[in-house]
Amino acid sequence: MVIRDTSLQFTWHDQTGEVNGRDADIVLALAEGPVIPFGPEPMGWHPISPDALGTRQGIALVIGVAWAITDAFGKDYPVHDDGIRDTTYTDADGVIVLGRDRITY
Repeated sequence: MVIRDTSLQFTWHDQTGEVNGRDADIVLALAEGPVIPFGPEPMGWHPISPDALGTRQGIALVIGVAWAITDAFGKDYPVHDDGIRDTTYTDADGVIVLGRDRITY
C-alpha cells in the first residue's frame, strides 16, 4: 500500500459523523462503501456501513486506505488477519506450510 505523500486535512465530529474541510470530499467518497480496503499487503476488505463516519472504526478505516493511522485512531483500526502465519512450519501431517518469512510480495 502506498501512503500518500500529502496530508489528509479534514475535521470530523465524532457524535454526528459530519466531515468538513479541504479533503472532506475524499473522506466522504471513501466512506461510500460497501467495502473498503484495509491492512498491510496483501490487502483485505472490510465491510463499511452507511453510518461509518459516525464511528471511530469507520473513520480509522477511511484514513487507513492510503494514509498513516495516527496514534489517536490506532486502537480503532481493525486487525487484518489473512490467515498467514509469520513463520513457516510443518503441520501434524508433515506438510510444510509457508509463512510470511518465505513469501515475497
